[in-house]
Amino acid sequence: MRSRRFDVIGFESATSSLLDGLDLLQVAQRLKVKNILTGSIRMDGNLMNIDARLADETGELIWSSQISDDVNRLFHVQELIASDVARELGGSAGQQKVQETIAQRCAMPADPAVLEKYYTARYQVEKRAGETETLYTAVSLYQELIEADPDFAEARSGLAWAYLFINNYDETLDGSEKQENDRKSKEQARQAFALCEHLGEAMVLLPNQYDHPNRWINGYQNLAAAIEMQPNQLMLHDHFNRHLVDAGRKSDSRKSVRNTYLMNPLSVRAVRSYALALMEPETMDEAVRMFERAAELGREGPNFAAQMKKTYACQKDVECFVENLPPPYQPYKEQIGLVFTVPENAEQLDGSLSAARELLKEQPWMINLFNASACWNEHLTPIFFDAYETEAYWYWPNVWIHDCGRVHRLQEFKGLVEEAGLVEYWRKYGWADACRPLGEDDFICDGYPIEEDTPGEG
Repeated sequence: MRSRRFDVIGFESATSSLLDGLDLLQVAQRLKVKNILTGSIRMDGNLMNIDARLADETGELIWSSQISDDVNRLFHVQELIASDVARELGGSAGQQKVQETIAQRCAMPADPAVLEKYYTARYQVEKRAGETETLYTAVSLYQELIEADPDFAEARSGLAWAYLFINNYDETLDGSEKQENDRKSKEQARQAFALCEHLGEAMVLLPNQYDHPNRWINGYQNLAAAIEMQPNQLMLHDHFNRHLVDAGRKSDSRKSVRNTYLMNPLSVRAVRSYALALMEPETMDEAVRMFERAAELGREGPNFAAQMKKTYACQKDVECFVENLPPPYQPYKEQIGLVFTVPENAEQLDGSLSAARELLKEQPWMINLFNASACWNEHLTPIFFDAYETEAYWYWPNVWIHDCGRVHRLQEFKGLVEEAGLVEYWRKYGWADACRPLGEDDFICDGYPIEEDTPGEG
């Protein structure tokens, strides 16, 4: 049964190992919920003996039931318990029956050991940042599940995504290996979607009716349709939130990602996404804490907020900035220091820009540093646009940091976002926080302040 009158905590949080050993009050506190359904199930052959109890956040028992029934009547028993709980909590209006809900989902195995293996594989993918080993572990688990049950659609879909993430994170792969992973991903997605037409996470990997030549409109339409098909699939919400950030719609993203986090407060993916959304100067301390919580949940990778906090603290102190760069940048401290030192004359400016271009050419992964550099250092503005022209991965969230107000006002930036297809997308689905329309044919990106806009200055 599903009811629109109240929310139910996400599976990833409700089954977290971090709840092991906690009593009811501690569980309620950790999950920030008002009511907890608990109890036990004992099996005697095909006979289920269920002891179900509903308590509030103070631990007071508000409903209980003991049920003995045949395991083949599982959906009936679920319906009975869910209806009683909904009635007790005042959420029975507008409810959807278990059988109707199940009919809109893909078939899942009933064996608890198989389900545990499946959710272990999904968790390994959630941990992906920092170590590719977890992704290869997930691939092995999914392959075992599919070998045992070729019709397990969600395992095939999970495997399809694992192959894609391996391409993104395994830097040892060559071009032919990545092409093979792409081929295997599409094949698994095709088979998954053929097995279950409600599988939105497989649908988005295949050609479909939501495709559009504009990559931004294409992404929005595909993800929105997939979420409608699988509203409880956390990964889809995560990708949609990231889409909003990339498109500069940070206010919309923060609302969306916070709702996802509140529904899954112990999910690695939900916590990590919320931490990234909080990476603004005024909320950086909270972002640091959320990254720490993600690490507690099993996330592997750096605390980006802690690193950014150090960077902000340096202000214009180049020596401080260089010393606090993340480890991958440390071997290049001398060159980076030359790049970011404000030049005093044209000769020094040429030297700074030449050093930046040489670094970008030899180490294209540094694009994440240079596509924000112009926002902090006016003399590096040409490098911002040079970086966009490289073949390296362009990290769009850096473009929308609040320090970029001056860059956003440049005519060249207007050309960049128009060429990227963002203006067409904004007019259709909503504008970036930094930009707004000027009639039907023009726009301006003046939403973020620059020095002369700051109250009390000038």
